[in-house]
Amino acid sequence: MKKPGILFFIFLVLVSQKALLAQTNNGMKDSNQELFIYHLVLTPEYENPEKWTEETYATIQEHSTFLEDLGKTGILVFAGRTKLNPGDENLFGIAVIRASSLEDAQKIMAQDPAVINSIQKASIYPFSMGIRHFANLK
Repeated sequence: MKKPGILFFIFLVLVSQKALLAQTNNGMKDSNQELFIYHLVLTPEYENPEKWTEETYATIQEHSTFLEDLGKTGILVFAGRTKLNPGDENLFGIAVIRASSLEDAQKIMAQDPAVINSIQKASIYPFSMGIRHFANLK
């Protein structure tokens, strides 16, 4: 299995175009679901990938699997990261998830292996999808 190297977020998970278009705020009101964005940054001790251990790489793989599983269950809308090197102050990742409340979204985020193991620090915010042009992702 390929190691993530300097990447702390190994993924760009996008569900199909139709699913993304169906997951607008208006469409979700009927199902008591809201959108939340969780913002991830490397904790200072993991900003230098030369200090990463096999355990760190394994945890990042678990993080990727965790997000992929959220996508398969309809919770994750999409996720990704800035394409910057560790140490750059603008390096961060985001995941947009669906949940019934902020508290439920926090519980989901708290289960992320990278958060549990303090590789990444996470913050979560209510999110409103506004302008969408998912067809441009081709």
